Amino acid sequence: MKTVRRLSALPLPAALAVAAALALATLGATPPTSVSAASPTPGPEGTPTQTYLDPTDLALTPDGATLAVTCAGTDQLLVLDLPAGTVRHVVPVGRHPSAVALGPDGETAYVAGRDDDTVTAVDLANGAVLARIATGQSPQDVLVSPDGHTVLTANAITKDVSFIDVTDLANAHEVRRLHAGERPRALALAPDGRTLAVANLLADLHGPDQPPVGQVTLIDLVTGRITERIAVPGTNLLRDVAALPDGSFLVPMMRPKNMIPLIQVDGGWQMTNGVALVPPGGQSAADDPKAAPLQLLVDTRGAHFADPKAAAISPDGRWAYVTSGGGDRLLVLDLDALRAVPEDVPPAERARLADRLDLAPLYVVAAIPTGSNPWAVTLSSDGSRAYVADRLEDDLTVVDTRGRRVLGRLDLAGALGMHETITQVRRGEVLFHNSAATFHGQFTCVTCHPDSAHDGQVYDISPDGLGRNLVDVKTLHGVAGTAPFKWSGHNPDLLTQCGPRAALFINRSMGFGQQGTEDVVAYMAQIPLEPNRDRIGTVIPQDPSGAKQKLTPLQAWGKRIFERTVDKTGKPIPESNRCSFCHSGPRGTSQRAFDVGTRSAHDDKGIFDTPGLNDLVDTAPYLHDGKAMTLEELWTTYNPNDRHGRANDLAKEDLNALIEYLKTF
Repeated sequence: MKTVRRLSALPLPAALAVAAALALATLGATPPTSVSAASPTPGPEGTPTQTYLDPTDLALTPDGATLAVTCAGTDQLLVLDLPAGTVRHVVPVGRHPSAVALGPDGETAYVAGRDDDTVTAVDLANGAVLARIATGQSPQDVLVSPDGHTVLTANAITKDVSFIDVTDLANAHEVRRLHAGERPRALALAPDGRTLAVANLLADLHGPDQPPVGQVTLIDLVTGRITERIAVPGTNLLRDVAALPDGSFLVPMMRPKNMIPLIQVDGGWQMTNGVALVPPGGQSAADDPKAAPLQLLVDTRGAHFADPKAAAISPDGRWAYVTSGGGDRLLVLDLDALRAVPEDVPPAERARLADRLDLAPLYVVAAIPTGSNPWAVTLSSDGSRAYVADRLEDDLTVVDTRGRRVLGRLDLAGALGMHETITQVRRGEVLFHNSAATFHGQFTCVTCHPDSAHDGQVYDISPDGLGRNLVDVKTLHGVAGTAPFKWSGHNPDLLTQCGPRAALFINRSMGFGQQGTEDVVAYMAQIPLEPNRDRIGTVIPQDPSGAKQKLTPLQAWGKRIFERTVDKTGKPIPESNRCSFCHSGPRGTSQRAFDVGTRSAHDDKGIFDTPGLNDLVDTAPYLHDGKAMTLEELWTTYNPNDRHGRANDLAKEDLNALIEYLKTF
């Protein structure tokens, strides 16, 4: 984390004036490898507790006077009075607020609560909570229709978009949902006020022997119907989408070369970052090759901008502003120059532009330093100012877009009177999200573990031979209770897993160093389990009584199957072939390795570590090499001889019940 002068003691305009002289000196050009050495390191008895704001999204009123900031770390919405340089209101909202959008009058803010499946309506003038409305599960983004009557949310877990009628806030309610692919992440509305674009965080599942295919869904708000699902080949992690004045959409994206052994890192080509331009109307590539999404990289050989996160478009449609969450930069793209790149390229050659590292200088005109982990960006109505939420620095970077320079940084924590201590866990979190420890800054830990989970991809790590021992990426939620690590179970602890071997064969660098690795491990060890709406004994989201989950009849049926000791013929099931034997304990793992008959032709051995069952339903694909697309395939396609648990006597209804029970882990 960068050490900067804090400006909270000054009114905002004065703070920015002082910061303008300091900005270039305090924001260096090299990404950080650690935080200030003055930050305390906790002893072995425990980690100091510290709450951080973690600003995740921004919404600016049309007059530029009021800025709404969601703070995921404190479950609050900050309402800033920019002319006065003060925090006007601090409003409690839903758990882990992920996004905020304003109604057309600029007076009401709608805040998505990721962990309690709500949208909170807030009056910006007085900070009053006007309503709290149920959504689909895990809303990641929120948007308001031009007439102000409908609020839309992109729901990651239920994989859909909620349509919420807010005409009468006292009786606001969800009226419709539409499916939107794998973990819908972001929403944008075209200038016509009718075409809604939905970007998915994860690519569609096509099997480990196929490249990923990202997806953008187009929805007609007037008819309430999906008009097209646009494939963005070779991409994953579409974290945002922004509308251009001509009706096209800009989508930050990442292109993982997971079909190739992990030997291209030092060539600058293993993980590349860029943008996709979806043309107006979203015409299918089958109709016109020139109408397919245009993909171009923001990376060059030797300089990468990992984890492109958020995008904003200037009012005239000329400039795009894209945050590099892992590179701590705000990139400025000349969209006229970007569109001109393929003009003289034959249609059959257009797809190859997506992997060229020599084109970015044509349209990336600036890379402006920000604070740590820039998470969101918004523009003033005239496009002259950009405000960037630096999530892991608890501040905002203010940019003069015309001069392409930092005007200053607003210390949100200081403005609230918070005195933050940078703990070891926080240091590790910064490193986990920063690309400085990878060769040329190509990627971060969070590139393969977005939201500390998984990217749904399978990789070939090279030291055991090219094309050998493919590995599916595991989620890190609750990882501390699941040792040993690697699918082989050869790494006894996280320090070994994340140490020199990872630096040599994955990062192709010197890694984090001993202290940095210890910091990253401290962060990983406290990554919690995701809120599970089906987990037994957990509080039911949105229930003010605090009621807790109990087994449904179908889940209870599945539990009996999971724990059974005899099959349907009455024949005893050997202990080692029971579900509950390998998948025991609170994490659903015995923490031992077994041969369950899932070895593939590319595997050197057939013994694999038992994965945990927590959040199982949200972590497809399955098995060590990701060859199972669904849970059913575990016991059907890939368990012909009942070595992976006695299952061939089960009916379809039994498997459905078993899956319902597994959802409760």
